[in-house]
Amino acid sequence: MTFYLTLSVVLTLLIAGGMFLDDRRRYGKFDVDAIIPASLVGVILGFMLSAFIWVVLMLVFNGTADREFVVVKDRQIQGLKDTQVTSGSFVLGSGSVDGDMVYYYMFRSGEGYLMGSADASTTVLVEGVKKPRIVVKRAEFTNKFIKRNFGEPTDDDKITLYVPKNTIKINYEVDMEGK
Repeated sequence: MTFYLTLSVVLTLLIAGGMFLDDRRRYGKFDVDAIIPASLVGVILGFMLSAFIWVVLMLVFNGTADREFVVVKDRQIQGLKDTQVTSGSFVLGSGSVDGDMVYYYMFRSGEGYLMGSADASTTVLVEGVKKPRIVVKRAEFTNKFIKRNFGEPTDDDKITLYVPKNTIKINYEVDMEGK
């Protein structure tokens, strides 16, 4: 953001200064009545030009700048015992929200439990751990200048759900006779 503001001020001063110098070159003096309109035009053009340059640079940096994925969440998933008619425990469930598949999981929060969710189309399931957990990694630019002035890349978070062995069950019953 500092880069954008500095660029805006510099371009505004250059444009307004250029208009003043052009006025002096043409008429041999500064026209006091032209200072306010020239300043307004300089401010407007300066901010528009700097915004355009910032967007172009952001697109270039977002596509080409080096980035790394850092862990922003590493949370243990809680298994819930079920003593009803069924046996076993619930570690991970799935469902549909607005037509999109979602994984649901429970995690400890303070004195109780909360339910979290992760988009099933972008979440990787890894089976075979003893303690289930979810790990979320977010992209960050490695260059400090780009990171400070252009924020975060637009990459999607990488979500990995680590679940115990035999958690993933695929059971299909297809009625080919239509009964």
